[in-house]
Amino acid sequence: MIDKLGNVIPTKPYAKVGYIMDGYADRIAVYENGLMGWIDRDGNEVIPCQYLGSSTFDTEFGLACVTKAGTSEIYGFIDKEGKIVIPFQYKQPGHSSFHNGYCRVSVKGKTVLINEKGEVQFTPTYGSLQNYGQGLMAVATKPNRRGWGYCNLENEMVVPGVYDYATTFNESGYAIVESSDNKGLINTNGEVVLKMKYETVYADPSNDGYICGVHHTAEPASLSNTPKDYFDANLNPINVGDVTLMPADGTNRIPFTQNGKRGFMNRNFEIIIPASYTKATKFNNGIALVLK
Repeated sequence: MIDKLGNVIPTKPYAKVGYIMDGYADRIAVYENGLMGWIDRDGNEVIPCQYLGSSTFDTEFGLACVTKAGTSEIYGFIDKEGKIVIPFQYKQPGHSSFHNGYCRVSVKGKTVLINEKGEVQFTPTYGSLQNYGQGLMAVATKPNRRGWGYCNLENEMVVPGVYDYATTFNESGYAIVESSDNKGLINTNGEVVLKMKYETVYADPSNDGYICGVHHTAEPASLSNTPKDYFDANLNPINVGDVTLMPADGTNRIPFTQNGKRGFMNRNFEIIIPASYTKATKFNNGIALVLK
């Protein structure tokens, strides 16, 4: 690893260094003999390489869901100093994290929600359970993960279990639902706010800068060659012409492609940088790498 001046940050000779991600850079995953540990920004080993599981600590409580090799994949949670905060007791993949104060884990074959102390806070009446968001959780009310609807923490069904697929409500208050291969959006009252007619829906306006509904096509096609409808965060239609918008990843510049070239819009959908680059990365700290 190097710092912004090109100085080498001294570390042990690890087999691999994990991704250095925004919001997680105070602990960086490193690997030895297929096992994971963490170093700090100065290259000091804080947690020895002895774990499998999540490579990042969640931003809510600073916990990572991990398991030790040879323990039959029984998972628990550690903090950024390596202290075991929630004992190793859960049988599930090690990539769970906390969302809005809760984390999904499996207890005796049933998915439940726990708090940061490992205390079970919610056990659903029904089967499969998605993450908690906007006071609701998507649950499967029928066998084979079918009949998706939404319940609250009192196990009261707020949105009936009529969907074939359902996501967690995002911070904008939208969830993607699917029925008979058609996707759309509902709000937390269960009202359909984007018609159920799309093959794919992208609905994270705070991160992407827009909402996109991709229409069905008779034959598989690239995103740029597929009919699409764009909307702002309030689901007002947007006319962006013949361009294809790309995710802004939380920045104030939305990348787009037009005639095979890349340019950038602002979040008011005004072209700031025309589509004149063969390739272009997203902006990071105000800078993008381009090829012309």
